[in-house]
Amino acid sequence: GLAQLDDLSKDSVVFPDMSADLGPAAREETLRLVDQLLMVEGADYRELFTTRRTFVDRKLASLYGVPAGSLDSFSEVELPADGMRRGLLGHVSLLALYAHPTSSSATLRGKFVRKALLCATIPSPPANVNTALPNPTEAGPTLRDRLTVHESQPFCASCHKAMDRIGFGLENFDGLGHVRTEENGAPIDASGDLDGTKFAGPVELGAAVAAHPDLGPCLVRHLLRYASAAPETPGEDAEVKRLAYRFADNGNKLPF
Repeated sequence: GLAQLDDLSKDSVVFPDMSADLGPAAREETLRLVDQLLMVEGADYRELFTTRRTFVDRKLASLYGVPAGSLDSFSEVELPADGMRRGLLGHVSLLALYAHPTSSSATLRGKFVRKALLCATIPSPPANVNTALPNPTEAGPTLRDRLTVHESQPFCASCHKAMDRIGFGLENFDGLGHVRTEENGAPIDASGDLDGTKFAGPVELGAAVAAHPDLGPCLVRHLLRYASAAPETPGEDAEVKRLAYRFADNGNKLPF
């Protein structure tokens, strides 16, 4: 997924901060944080979703509204305690990658959390289903308002509930990753639900993801797939569980 950021492009009218160097910078931020926390410091994997630490260059510092520690390179910074940005779910690399060219997407962002971080299965929509959202109106100015259309349709509701109710927690970030509190002049409701854990806003969503019982086992599953260069087979479920227990017993730290 991060490799796609090298070709990240957004409408410069909608997102004036977008430039050719933002994608590579966003990718570098995420890789540096993962390397520092997990490989250098041996931190708990769950910290990736709650930490206020990150790495920025001048471009990202401007977008995040924090001082740049260096004029010509990346430096570690601590995000404001009263801000909305925490961990990987506050990175431009993820927020912009899982968005539409001119807007945010609760569905794409929620799908990323559900599938990539928690290893859940979400079926593709039927071929004949119209997935386009209606345009904003006075009665439905926010993305959340418009997505309720899908939840009102039985054949859409089951999948959208599994994704959108997570992605709503990131609606305080626009399609590029700027912090916002309104959309089309209406206040944003960034509350949601992650498998029974209710949250309000991206900080609480990050904490809910960090506490989810499937987070660690999902990472183990991804590492096993990477090491074997193939998806696990049903007969390997016991080994996945064994490694997941070992990872948890090691404090969710790498290596385990």
